[in-house]
Amino acid sequence: MKKTIYIIIGVSVLVVLTVLFFVFSGSRLFKSSAWESGKHINFFVKFGIADEEEVRAKVQSTYQQLFFGNEMTQRLFYETADGDGFISSIDSRDIRSEGMSYGMIIAVMMDDKDTFDKLWTFAKNRMQHQDGEKKGYFAWQLRNEAPYVMLDPYSAPDGEEYFVMALLFAGKRWGNGSGIYDYETEANDILHAMVHKEPSRTISPMIDPEHKQIVFSPNPPAAGFTDPSYHLPAFYELWVRWAKEDNELWNEVARVSRDYFTLAAHPETGLFTEYASFDGKPYKVSFNSSSHLSAFDSFRVIQNIAVDHLWFATDERAVEAVNKLLGFYAAQPTIVAVYSHDGKPKVNYGSPALVAMNAVGATISTEDFAKRFVEELWAQPTPAGRWRYYNGLLHMLGLLHVSGEFKIYGNPELRE
Repeated sequence: MKKTIYIIIGVSVLVVLTVLFFVFSGSRLFKSSAWESGKHINFFVKFGIADEEEVRAKVQSTYQQLFFGNEMTQRLFYETADGDGFISSIDSRDIRSEGMSYGMIIAVMMDDKDTFDKLWTFAKNRMQHQDGEKKGYFAWQLRNEAPYVMLDPYSAPDGEEYFVMALLFAGKRWGNGSGIYDYETEANDILHAMVHKEPSRTISPMIDPEHKQIVFSPNPPAAGFTDPSYHLPAFYELWVRWAKEDNELWNEVARVSRDYFTLAAHPETGLFTEYASFDGKPYKVSFNSSSHLSAFDSFRVIQNIAVDHLWFATDERAVEAVNKLLGFYAAQPTIVAVYSHDGKPKVNYGSPALVAMNAVGATISTEDFAKRFVEELWAQPTPAGRWRYYNGLLHMLGLLHVSGEFKIYGNPELRE
């Protein structure tokens, strides 16, 4: 009798401990981070939505449509008469450092060196300042027709961040060439400019020296606040490991960004605003009526939080942040693109880009509704038509992350 009781007690304790493990380990249901394990999970397969072959086919067909599809209605990538190429923002008829750097990092993940080099050649020769106080920085906006004149010489630092990461991944995956194709040297040169730019009344570093945060733009006064979606702790972690200098700084910037996600999230909704002060408060500006709202830039924050956790799993607050934000969206009768910080809808339309980013967030969620967000991305058609630039690029990034095809090239543990 006593033996039976001891067995029952032992089994009960084991069950309780198992439950507690899964509760407190949160997203560590994936057992170890991508950096530790070298494994990137295919969540479409994990959730039972599709098999490996179907996922590979969808990723490939989406890339083919967005980069090489119909010139009028589908593609974003265009070649110039000189043989280089660019990503076009169709609706605004311009070329942006954001889109160029996204295009490059997508090309690395798709193992398309030819397209990568065409994009990098264009960005290096036509967008990057080669002299003057802006040397090393990229103009964020060019006209999308020859001769591709600069519309705004100032920078949007998310472009620089993605240029750096794309170049480092390219060097790790394909090896470095010479000249501008010495990818890792080019990446380190950009990092140096971002940190060590001599400040003046008209220019500043991209990392605020006091707050250790990425700035909205390195031209005062736009350097006095930030954009939460520019905070990329997963990238900073890799720069701690791979950059030629300032490694301790990047470690601190990563830590500050993780803390910042807690500061900038609304305590009830979990939403982020497009722009925010360095202490996380919504920041209103005259040139963007949505700056103090949760809108288009804000879509990307959940991706940044989730990717950091998938890759490094250093901060369990990431799971709580994603659960709260997706919980807000799951409770909405219809998910729209723009909300006030406290969750009041401001428009009556949704966004494919938001669908894609929420699916990335769902990869670390511990809630039952997580699968719904991954299913919505799987069911979403590849964006086409006038609004395909932002929607299409984030749709592609979402597919790469959720399918496990956005990999840490250069990780010695990587299993391809």
